[in-house]
Amino acid sequence: MHGIPDHLYLDPSSAHRSSLLAEFCKRLGTKLQHHAPGRANATGSVEKAHHIVETQFEGRFRFTAVHGLEELQALADKWRMHYNATAIHSRHGMSRNAAWQKIRAEQLRTASREALAAVCHWGHVERTVSGSMTISVDTKLPGIGKQEYDLRNLANYGVVPGDKVLVELNPFRAPDIYVIKTMPDGSGLTILFRSIP
Repeated sequence: MHGIPDHLYLDPSSAHRSSLLAEFCKRLGTKLQHHAPGRANATGSVEKAHHIVETQFEGRFRFTAVHGLEELQALADKWRMHYNATAIHSRHGMSRNAAWQKIRAEQLRTASREALAAVCHWGHVERTVSGSMTISVDTKLPGIGKQEYDLRNLANYGVVPGDKVLVELNPFRAPDIYVIKTMPDGSGLTILFRSIP
């Protein structure tokens, strides 16, 4: 089970309200929502999930010797796979794996771990359009590094050499980037660009 959520519902703690998390979710296209203070029951299903792990997995440790972190991870993975395949969820009447299989390929949003880390560290990067209507960007992705992007299509929108554009990494199609240009009327233009092969 993997993928980037469309919505993320959290308690209103300071960590969950940080600008870092808000900006990261915005770049991933994930709607971030917090429940009202004092309404901890709104995220009670998370507490219930923790309770299941504590009672059905961690509770067995008093009868099991674990000799290292790798062994603990292997036991956790084995328990998780069995639980998700066999335990019937009361909300939808099927196992978690069966419910997950209902997600169609076109609904699943994924990105590599490296792309997610790069998005977290990137922010918006300002670049100056060169005389040949290109920009150079360090993607900060292992094995990909610095890439060149041809922005000649932006000439149709009045962009000329020497103009400044903002760039952000597309986590779903890295090393593709979004180029963002503020237009004279104040509107924002965002276009996806692929690197020059």
